[in-house]
Amino acid sequence: MILKFTGCLVSLLPKTTKKVRHYMSDVNSEILDKMTKVCICKGIPRSTMKRAIENGADTVEKVRKATGAGSGPCGGRRCTPKIEELLASYREKENE
Repeated sequence: MILKFTGCLVSLLPKTTKKVRHYMSDVNSEILDKMTKVCICKGIPRSTMKRAIENGADTVEKVRKATGAGSGPCGGRRCTPKIEELLASYREKENE
């Protein structure tokens, strides 16, 4: 059997419960977080950035210090906007 990756493992499970679908969604998010590089210069994944934020890094400088992001050749010009977005989304989740 050959399966084509559609970006969502849930599509392989058409008759699953909501609980299983939620779990699969979380698994997909974790995989994407590990694969998506926020700091391209240093190869630092989004999962590392999220972990730093969850551990108390609440500013760009603290995230950069905790992860090493922004210390590559671009000096943070590529990753700083992405870190700001992650911080903003984390703050939104806290306010819910």
